Amino acid sequence: MKRIVKYANALTHLYGIVQLEKIVEIYNSQNKTQWSLQKAVTTIHENEDLLETNFVYLHKGYVIHDVVVEEGNFEELVLNQQSKPFYIPEQEELMNYTDEYYVEETKEYDELKQYLLTAIFKGDVYKAEMFSEDIQGYCQFDYSLKNALRLFEMREVIFKNQKQEDNIMQLIVDLANNTRLRENNGFTPTELYEHFSKTKFPTIGQPKIKKVGRNDPCPCGSGKKYKKCCLNKG
Repeated sequence: MKRIVKYANALTHLYGIVQLEKIVEIYNSQNKTQWSLQKAVTTIHENEDLLETNFVYLHKGYVIHDVVVEEGNFEELVLNQQSKPFYIPEQEELMNYTDEYYVEETKEYDELKQYLLTAIFKGDVYKAEMFSEDIQGYCQFDYSLKNALRLFEMREVIFKNQKQEDNIMQLIVDLANNTRLRENNGFTPTELYEHFSKTKFPTIGQPKIKKVGRNDPCPCGSGKKYKKCCLNKG
């Protein structure tokens, strides 16, 4: 696979959608050999079948991921990405994204996995890793704390006490705020907030979880008071 095609593949996995012009711009910024837009577009089109084996497709001057095709949210993603800067990793890190299943493991991911391993699954490494990966998937795609917590309910994992549930909620929120998102052009919510903080950009993502009072709205998102909903569960 030609290197320019690898860039198209990797950047699409990172951003979900990426314009052909942006692929060439990023490639030329990281490599001595320079590509013209015309030559790059021709080469990428010549390797369309190869890209499709990696679930990447050409569409209206963009290269787009299969998930975007399936969900039919191309226009929505274009709008969400507008006016946001691009997270551009160093070349070595960027090439990791040629693997569509690659996800950057962060400190927050490791902290969640370690807590699950020690406090919830009592040393079962497989369960801790599977849960961590699934929660990270929720954080990447259509995140809500309610959906992430439902994973525990579906798999019949019961929290020992309220403190343990609060700890899990905080760890999930921290992970969500530090997960790279396609709608943010690869930036995490925390990074993007910090980038725009000087221009008073609105808060992105969930706020940090504080102790939930009995009469506060339940953090599961049901709309009920906490004492009438999740307080006595488990």
